[in-house]
Amino acid sequence: MGLCYMLWEWKTDPLFQLFLGVVVSMARTKQVGEGSKGKQVASSAQQESEDDFVEESDHDLMEEDSEEEAAPLESRTGQREKRRKRRTPEQMEADAKLDWVESIPLRGFKCERNVSRRSFADDKDILNLLHNQGLNFWTRALPGYNAAGVIEFYQNLDISEALTNGIVKSKVQNRRIVVDSGMIAKYLRYDRPPGDLLNYPRSEPLDTDMIIHDLYSVIPKVGVPPHVPGKFKDIYRVLNQIVHYNLYPRGAENKPSKKSAEILYAFMNENEYKADWANFIFEQIVDFKGDTFGTARCPYPCMITAFLRDKGISKGPYEKLDPPSPGTITKAVLVKSKSQSKAAAAGTSAGQSASAPPEPSLWSVPDPKASKESIWRKLCCQNIAIWNCIQKEKKERKKLAREVGELKHELNWHTRYIESTTDEKYEAPPRAEEAESEEEVLFGPGAVPGGQ
Repeated sequence: MGLCYMLWEWKTDPLFQLFLGVVVSMARTKQVGEGSKGKQVASSAQQESEDDFVEESDHDLMEEDSEEEAAPLESRTGQREKRRKRRTPEQMEADAKLDWVESIPLRGFKCERNVSRRSFADDKDILNLLHNQGLNFWTRALPGYNAAGVIEFYQNLDISEALTNGIVKSKVQNRRIVVDSGMIAKYLRYDRPPGDLLNYPRSEPLDTDMIIHDLYSVIPKVGVPPHVPGKFKDIYRVLNQIVHYNLYPRGAENKPSKKSAEILYAFMNENEYKADWANFIFEQIVDFKGDTFGTARCPYPCMITAFLRDKGISKGPYEKLDPPSPGTITKAVLVKSKSQSKAAAAGTSAGQSASAPPEPSLWSVPDPKASKESIWRKLCCQNIAIWNCIQKEKKERKKLAREVGELKHELNWHTRYIESTTDEKYEAPPRAEEAESEEEVLFGPGAVPGGQ
């Protein structure tokens, strides 16, 4: 009874009731936390089991793509897929091949160019250089190229055996085409030098200062490359055209790269540097497939067309030959490159205008140093031109006023017809014939005025 009495007194005590409430609240908080933790553990376990199931079912068939969430891949058939997470190596290879096939028709061609013997008859330095290199073929006219055959050749180009067997393969009109350095040499009628004499291309680059001093007539003050072919020596300006289109068709002809300048220097100094140019061209075909931008133009279309002709591919869509463009190399390239160089220098020099000064015309001030007769003749011509402009403007104003009057006449008839005030059929007003002035009779329409 004593214990019961004590518990009854504690129960009625306010401090005891406060202590008891705190204990109950802590117990409830602990119970809720353990319950939520249990649910979280169960949820994570269920998620892991689902992930394990996905990995077990898809691991042998699919491969993770590291950038799949950042940039969804685009369908190569022109349609964009909403989501594409994983691709097998076979699918990636097929997509790359489809990319290549679809890009070739959009690239265009970088066609070979021949050198005009007639144009360089008085200055045979470039002709002698081609002869010493064994490339007289580039002085002969080119028959042209077949666009459909060249496109199909590069679309089906296979370079997998370029390093092992020294060949590239393709298929045109279901016929197998195999190209190697020997075929290129035969096409160019080029005698390949012995292998023990070859020393170019080489692994280490040539001396840049030595190349610059040999290429330019005046050493540029600014750093190069890019080079300025307009400031090259004459023979290098012509050689730049030959090498860019026939030998190393990469980059831009008007901005030769460091590699292009090195090839120009090696080609010019044939006694010091020996190269197998047929094998060099073969390597450019391989690099076109494996190491160029997606916008690089298809090289050597005339040569590829000749290979197709040798295989009997010349009928139907493979029959038409397009003429080489930009055409034969003549001495005009010297004048053009010099003018481009001067224009570029004028546009970039400080304090000078980028536009060329206007040429003398009818509206320029007469030269005070000219003879009086020339000055009076120019002033007379200017007065006649001004009079003709005035007469032309008068005639145009008369014509405009007549057309406006005819429109007003027709609008007036429509108004009366709608208001039912007339039933007459519309007739255009008679057009008065314009009488020619005395000046027009004497000097022609809109010519000089009559005089005192």
